[in-house]
Amino acid sequence: MCKLEDDTDEEAEEYHDPGIDFHRQYNQNKEPPKNARREMYRAMSFLSHIAIMIVACIVIGVLLGMFLDNLFGTSPWLLLVFSFLGMAAAFKSLIDMGTKK
Repeated sequence: MCKLEDDTDEEAEEYHDPGIDFHRQYNQNKEPPKNARREMYRAMSFLSHIAIMIVACIVIGVLLGMFLDNLFGTSPWLLLVFSFLGMAAAFKSLIDMGTKK
């Protein structure tokens, strides 16, 4: 919170932002605390796991659909069916990941 000209010191000190302490500590040490870095890596790992899972489900569905279309000569129907099945599998995996404790 910025201090205005007509604010008193008491009003400015009433408001305490917990993020300020983290930034002061970061600026003094020039690196974040180890547990903050660990949490950042954990979050990045979780997000990359989600991205890879979604892409893998859809790519497997598309490749399987293309293979079966070439095998049976039903182009583009099986490609569409397995593409949608891959998207559904990705969505189900996201739901399962969200409900897992």
